[in-house]
Amino acid sequence: MSNVNFYLFIYIKTFRFAFMKKLTLIIFIVLMLTNCNSTENQKVILQSVSNIKSDSIIKEHVTKIDTQRVNKKEESIDVEKTKSSNSSSKKINIKAFLVYQNGDLSKFNLIDNLSLNLWNTTRGEGSAGLISFQTKVIVEIPKNPDYNYIEIMVNGSNSLIYRSEVFDASLESVKTEFILDQTGCDNLKILVFQKGYTQVKKNIPFKCSE
Repeated sequence: MSNVNFYLFIYIKTFRFAFMKKLTLIIFIVLMLTNCNSTENQKVILQSVSNIKSDSIIKEHVTKIDTQRVNKKEESIDVEKTKSSNSSSKKINIKAFLVYQNGDLSKFNLIDNLSLNLWNTTRGEGSAGLISFQTKVIVEIPKNPDYNYIEIMVNGSNSLIYRSEVFDASLESVKTEFILDQTGCDNLKILVFQKGYTQVKKNIPFKCSE
């Protein structure tokens, strides 16, 4: 291996270490030019160094572009997460409570409450604690341009128990509440529709036995 190729090989191997770049370049140029007698070889050396530096600059530029792309992608993901978070915070909310014989409401919400025992509620058993034949349902519909034709239905095991009027929540939020009679034994399904498509479905698992 000639002196020129040897020194070039050493420079390329050490160039990747950032803290050695300048020092390696200076030593490389001095050694190469010192060991070359001809002007032509000196030109070749200088041209090789120039090519290496240019290649490094290109690599650094490409790295910066890749970093910018990653940052933009992460920003885009953050924006989407924010949009998703805002969307999820504006969901239709349903609550339901037992109505006792004295008119009081249960302190617990019947919706999505797996800890409740709704067995023989009409006898005051289970989580009810007191006799109840009615259920109060509260539906909160947030303002949403897509919620311009909202309808609420409640089904028992074999029949339709309740059907609401049509609500328009495209311009302002809507809150409606109603009381269902003769409840406590039949499983209830509360459905909220937007133009026939189900938006929310909740279940109240009432059960009774002798």
